[in-house]
Amino acid sequence: MSSTYPFTKQLDEMDCGAACLQMVTAYYQRKFPLPYLKQLTHTTTEGVSLLDISEAAEKLGMRSLAATVNYEQLQKEIPLPAIIFWEGYHFVVAFEVTDKKVVVGNPAADSIITLSKQEFLYSWSEDEGPGAKGIVLALEPKPEFFRSSEGQTGKRKRNYFWQNLKNYSSLLWQVGIGVLLISLLQFALPFLIKSLVDIGIGQKNINFIWLVMGGMGVLLLSQVLLELLRGAIINHIGTHLNITLLTDHLVKIIRLPARYFQRFSTGDLMQRMADHDRMDHLLHSSALYHVFSVLTILSFSVILLIFDCRVFVVFAVGTLLYLIWVRLFLKKKRELNFKKFEQEAAGHNYLLDIFQGIQDIKLFQAERQRRWSWERIQAKLSVINAKSLQLEMLQSRGAYFINELKNLVVVGLTAYAVIENEMTLGMMLATMFILGQLNGPVNALVEFFLVYQDTAISLERLSEIETIDEEVEKPENKPFEIGDGAIQVEDVSFKYGGSGVPYVLQDVNFTLPKGKITALVGPSGSGKTTFLKILLGLLEPESGNVRVGEAALKMNHLDFWLDKVSAVLDDGHIFNDTIGRNIALGNELVDQSRLEEVARLANLGDYLEGLPLKYNTVIGESGAGLSQGIRQRLLLARALYKNADYLFLDEATNALDAYNEMLIMENIRDAFPGKTILFVAHRLSTIQFADNIVVMENGRILETGSHEELYAKKGAYFNLVRRQVKIG
Repeated sequence: MSSTYPFTKQLDEMDCGAACLQMVTAYYQRKFPLPYLKQLTHTTTEGVSLLDISEAAEKLGMRSLAATVNYEQLQKEIPLPAIIFWEGYHFVVAFEVTDKKVVVGNPAADSIITLSKQEFLYSWSEDEGPGAKGIVLALEPKPEFFRSSEGQTGKRKRNYFWQNLKNYSSLLWQVGIGVLLISLLQFALPFLIKSLVDIGIGQKNINFIWLVMGGMGVLLLSQVLLELLRGAIINHIGTHLNITLLTDHLVKIIRLPARYFQRFSTGDLMQRMADHDRMDHLLHSSALYHVFSVLTILSFSVILLIFDCRVFVVFAVGTLLYLIWVRLFLKKKRELNFKKFEQEAAGHNYLLDIFQGIQDIKLFQAERQRRWSWERIQAKLSVINAKSLQLEMLQSRGAYFINELKNLVVVGLTAYAVIENEMTLGMMLATMFILGQLNGPVNALVEFFLVYQDTAISLERLSEIETIDEEVEKPENKPFEIGDGAIQVEDVSFKYGGSGVPYVLQDVNFTLPKGKITALVGPSGSGKTTFLKILLGLLEPESGNVRVGEAALKMNHLDFWLDKVSAVLDDGHIFNDTIGRNIALGNELVDQSRLEEVARLANLGDYLEGLPLKYNTVIGESGAGLSQGIRQRLLLARALYKNADYLFLDEATNALDAYNEMLIMENIRDAFPGKTILFVAHRLSTIQFADNIVVMENGRILETGSHEELYAKKGAYFNLVRRQVKIG
């Protein structure tokens, strides 16, 4: 077993399940890649279930057992490490359980933490008292766990930051040479100070003093020029590298298939973009500067050793005590920083919730209730901030005391050495100069290593996207042949998430004829939108195939297929741009006549006539000020502007009144004869425009046929129509 407990920090908000599983497998000397475990546990933006983790562990060759136990049973009967269900929404790993404490690996924290029994029970169990119980997932390796090569690709994870940095190797060599020259110049300064005092002042040689002063001036000027050159090169590398990385990363994110966005929340993706700021800061103001700091410490330490071994020992011991003192506070500072981050995030989200829901808050007079909830979060944050300030004050004052005590001892030693003629006055002043020069680099190095830990997490997050991008099949060069153009759906099943999640679509078989208008109907939640997204290629079925003509629709054909389809989805987005560019999305040059034609078809004429700038009117706040009817008509105009062979409409007119809906559907039918159209609808007036009707319920297709045929059957479609007529 591992002599120390392994720890994995979650990279994203919903990674806790996969991170916990990685900690457990690493404890048994097998650390699987986190992206692989996320895939195995079916991690989505909703996270994972305990069943998902259990099944993933069994696929890796482990025994798993989920149980509800009390603290004593957890301590004596459950094999550790075990995965703990935490605070009703999170997972952690319990490595060690004693009568008074529990050693926990919380992937949301920064390291392994130790909790008291009371603290652990508070987050683990909803019950109170000695018999309080909580949920645990016990895991033990079977022999095949150690034999299996599953998930072990043998490839080192690609770190694209360092790969891109290699492109600037010649400039980095120049910076390195500059840093080395600056260090050599600094190395000479103490000896010049020593000579100035001992020879120039001691022998009252004014010419020598002027010579040394001139030499020091030349060294100072050379050092400044080299610093300017180094700064210019680093700024050039940092600026260009950051733009390259940021652009490449955004391109990679956008190119990911839609199914991958189920694994990342918007906040996670924004965090990855913000990670580039950390990398930029590290490169511009930290990394190469601290190479210089290391060289400064080494060169001046050698001089101290030459001047007096005792002074060097005092400096080394004092610096070591300083580092130990700083490290004593590191764990507690991390815990407080984690708690502070949690409360700040909670406060930010709560404020955002208030601002977005201000209308309902006013309507239901909930101002005081929401404000009190926010104030409770701020009160917790104030307590954490007070503790952080106290800890920071104690650490900084203690570090200052150790540093000054070290300097005081060195002053005493050097003064004694001067009196005893073991050291010259020049050597003493040079030693004081060295100590003054070393305080900055030592403090900066300590700060650098603290910052680098956060940057390392950023590097992992950025590299994970790179790994996923490598898994995506590259587009084929050959064109996507669609033959007769009919879409065949063969035994397609699909579900969101992993085990325990019901199937949204089950064994669906269906043919969408070329050149016909087909309506997809059924009660809410029957899988219509999901089915539409699978036909578009935005989702990949769990099983079964989708064929267009004779060609199977695969992810490596997606670019060719999306070129032939257009759609209005129920969650379509309006961008912060002009009306014209919103409609002509994806086109650099806007065809004005085409724009006016699709606006007419979508019945946007009256709306546009009331706008002074017409198509050049900028829509702000992602269209928040638009009515639902206008939003839908803009999305319809966008879909029609593309003029693709296939048109998919997901309740694209449900926010419109009956007259506008009928007018737009007639416009589409008359303007695009022979186009293959599939639309999801509920209203009978819309459905009757279809040549063919498909009825779905509970993820299955129940009936297909024309309106007259299905109505005559008196089946599912007949009941839908009858209910609608009765309600009408």
